[in-house]
Amino acid sequence: MDVLAQLAALDPAVVFGERALELGAEYLAEDRLFYVDTTTRKPDHLEARCFAHGQNRQTYVVQLDARLHRGTLDVATSCTCPVARACKHGAALFLAIRPAATPTVRGWREELAELSAAVDRKRTRLNSSHRCISYAVFCLKKK
Repeated sequence: MDVLAQLAALDPAVVFGERALELGAEYLAEDRLFYVDTTTRKPDHLEARCFAHGQNRQTYVVQLDARLHRGTLDVATSCTCPVARACKHGAALFLAIRPAATPTVRGWREELAELSAAVDRKRTRLNSSHRCISYAVFCLKKK
């Protein structure tokens, strides 16, 4: 397994902690990283760098180093922010370069079965409400 596959499988909370990971996800969602670049990409080694917009108009340099050594993945980040290591900026960079999990491919039969079931549920709801409405109209006309 190469370093990218290991990164995809790694739980980032183990490296950064829950709070830094949560804040890093917010940074990424707010587009506060720029010039994200993978400087080294080998099967057993990955280095990445970016700049992060901090609070009070500060700009930080963030680096990530991931190395695969004897089947074990070592991930280290450094940042020019006051926290310096395993900070929210490093977590944001990790999330930015981490490959997405491989999506499961569904066949057309599964898609068709799901859509058909949804249509049947909707039709049943419409028919039952149509009967209730018709009965209510019948009762009103009767009076």
